[in-house]
Amino acid sequence: MLYLNQRKYPDMPYQHNLKNGGAPPDKSNISAAGCGLCCLCMIVENMTMHHLSLEDCRQMAYDLKANQSAGTNLTILPTLPVNIPPHPYREW
Repeated sequence: MLYLNQRKYPDMPYQHNLKNGGAPPDKSNISAAGCGLCCLCMIVENMTMHHLSLEDCRQMAYDLKANQSAGTNLTILPTLPVNIPPHPYREW
């Protein structure tokens, strides 16, 4: 099962809060503001048979302008298509 800890990505840039001039440099990274991105990647990986990299998820947030406020506006990001099959059952 995929687990992403946002705190492990202090060197991965993430520009957010753009409508307010952007976050300070020390807060412009996944470690400070990437909880939504990490969650979305884990949901896709663990609930479907597909992989969404953190880099691709970040780019999707940029492309859809889901990074205009602090962090990521997950209501802007698209919902999972209904044709993605669920992940096969795993015994824990």
